Amino acid sequence: MARINLRKFIAEHYKGGVSARDVIREALTNSIHAGGKFISVDLHFSERQHELSPGSEERRVLEQITISDDGEGFTTENLNFFDEICTSHKDSIGGKGVGRLAFLKYANKVEIRSQLSSELVEFVYTPEFKPEEVKKLPKSGVLNTSITLKDLKEKINTQVAKLVSSICDDLRLLLFLKHQSGHSITLKFTHNSRQPFDDVHVFSGENIKAELTREFEFQGEKFKCYLFREESPKKGIVAMLCADELCIEEFVISKRFGICRHLIFVTSDYFNKRPNIERP
Repeated sequence: MARINLRKFIAEHYKGGVSARDVIREALTNSIHAGGKFISVDLHFSERQHELSPGSEERRVLEQITISDDGEGFTTENLNFFDEICTSHKDSIGGKGVGRLAFLKYANKVEIRSQLSSELVEFVYTPEFKPEEVKKLPKSGVLNTSITLKDLKEKINTQVAKLVSSICDDLRLLLFLKHQSGHSITLKFTHNSRQPFDDVHVFSGENIKAELTREFEFQGEKFKCYLFREESPKKGIVAMLCADELCIEEFVISKRFGICRHLIFVTSDYFNKRPNIERP
């Protein structure tokens, strides 16, 4: 099999860069597709004094991200696909088989730990990753898989409230539809930033309600829209274009309209077929 230079591949296909929002959304989507029902995201901010915001104790520099879930984990089959690029493993759900490469664009070190029913799987994911580097130990336990992104390539000031809100928007439709089909998913966000945001923020599919749904046809293409509402103090109207139930682009129609915030999610096979390889 011809080998791929992953460093060059990543540089070519992620020219626009990768954000914390991108990698967390990718990891959460993977967790959901792995059957996870309870998924946690821990945002660890630098505790070094010189990086604290002047005049306050708020921590702004994101240092580490850990995503954990109770899905099926890194089974032998999943590991076999993990070493390949652009596989057909996730064709049925719109996956392109390259999303995990965003982790390598964003962080220098990606640690993976997966407790299966009778086996513990551990490895560090790098551009030079080889299947033989995976450590497997016979160990029984509760299903749990965690991905930790360390040594982030850029030190960027991060607003927790904005980041978490954006991720919840990205996954709102997917969580809603999963709940409608009998698969309720709960996301839990934690952080140590000391910023003015809940220390623990929970976002669950069972609490997401669609105000309206509408279908229409334009130039031979069929579209379906879902309207969601967020109460005050949030305001405005946002349109979200979705591919395979995930937001791929958003348009702010108004920032101040009304006494609440309305989100319009637009879905179509037209969108499913067109996003580029960088789509999560």
